[in-house]
Amino acid sequence: MKHGFRHHKRLIREARMNERLAGIAVVGRGKVTAEPDLAHVVFAAHVEAATAADASSDVTSAVNAMLAVIEEAGVDERDRQTTTMSFSSQRHKPGRPPRYHAFQRLSARLRDLDTAGALVQRVLAAGGDNAGLDGFTLDIEDPEPYRDAARQHAMHQAKRKAHQLASLAGRPLGPVLAVSESASHTPLEPWEDMQVFAARSMSAASPVSMEDGVPVAIGELSIEVNIAVEFAWGD
Repeated sequence: MKHGFRHHKRLIREARMNERLAGIAVVGRGKVTAEPDLAHVVFAAHVEAATAADASSDVTSAVNAMLAVIEEAGVDERDRQTTTMSFSSQRHKPGRPPRYHAFQRLSARLRDLDTAGALVQRVLAAGGDNAGLDGFTLDIEDPEPYRDAARQHAMHQAKRKAHQLASLAGRPLGPVLAVSESASHTPLEPWEDMQVFAARSMSAASPVSMEDGVPVAIGELSIEVNIAVEFAWGD
């Protein structure tokens, strides 16, 4: 009895699924490009010292110096913040006194990309030997208008595919039954050049001079929308 009931439920479920999928299912893809108008920059200060007090003092001094340059550049208060703070001790060899490590990150959103490279340069110089660059990404502050355009392209493509498939099948296309969407855009990371610059900024052998420029290639971002659409048959 139980087996028959389960079999009956399975048949009903399969029938409903077949009824729901009785039509055409297509995916439309829309993609637009846009020039970034925002840079997310993460600076870092890392200090190793013989005492906890020295490590704490040195990392605080470096972060305060970097923050002062960011403030002087007119970066709004809402666009700057300290994000990560850590403090630890490590004994490198048995019997030796421990070394103390202090680490802090400072993030900033830079809205003037024409001056972003020069500002990064000045911030690192202010932080001195303890400063480094921990991240640099280019993004769009308001991606919604571009996403709207990509969505229109995606739906147009989905409809075109559905009409073509219906024509090939020799049947009329009916109304839309269901629509689902996935959207994405990936910030640009000109990371290779930035890593080289960051390594030089931390290097005593080849320090960054005030004449050196931070490489910032703006490029373009891609905003993509994928839409899955199910159509019924029209007959």
